[in-house]
Amino acid sequence: MSEAENLIEHLVRELDITASQAEGGAGLLLCFAQQSMSAADYEQIADAIPAISDIMNKAPRFEAKVTGPARAAISRAFGGLGGLTFLVGAFALLGLDKTKLPPFVAAMLSFFGQAGGAKVESLLRAVLR
Repeated sequence: MSEAENLIEHLVRELDITASQAEGGAGLLLCFAQQSMSAADYEQIADAIPAISDIMNKAPRFEAKVTGPARAAISRAFGGLGGLTFLVGAFALLGLDKTKLPPFVAAMLSFFGQAGGAKVESLLRAVLR
């Protein structure tokens, strides 16, 4: 079994979600991470999970452009999810509510820590928290 398949299996087991939800949610978080970090840092993330682009391609297409005070207000309304607030809508497209986002991030960090080590987990944690 590939590391990408192991990631999806880990998310399904930890979060009690479908494989499709796991793929879409992981893809969303990885796309966000790629856009939020340097290419060199993201390369370390990608090296930990071969075929990571396959997972990223399963993310639902979603665009949210909320900034400034509006973003802060939405973050407070959705339990203080910080920079990931805009992903609440994308998670809803997967049939996942806002309460799944923090445990989803935790499960991703746990897996990447095991697969890529503390450095990879730290890089991912910096953009997903």
